[in-house]
Amino acid sequence: MKNASNDPFKPEQSNTLSFQDTETPIVFAFKQLSDVEQLSTNQMKKCVQQKKIPE
Repeated sequence: MKNASNDPFKPEQSNTLSFQDTETPIVFAFKQLSDVEQLSTNQMKKCVQQKKIPE
């Protein structure tokens, strides 16, 4: 059996510590995702405007 302090996914570890460890990458990923979404939406709008396709 693994030692709880070595395994970040063990619930025995301090909740605040594991929450901080997992929160940052998740928040970062969501920001990245929304940036990509915004970018593709803007690109689609540009294409629609250039080709004059009704939305």
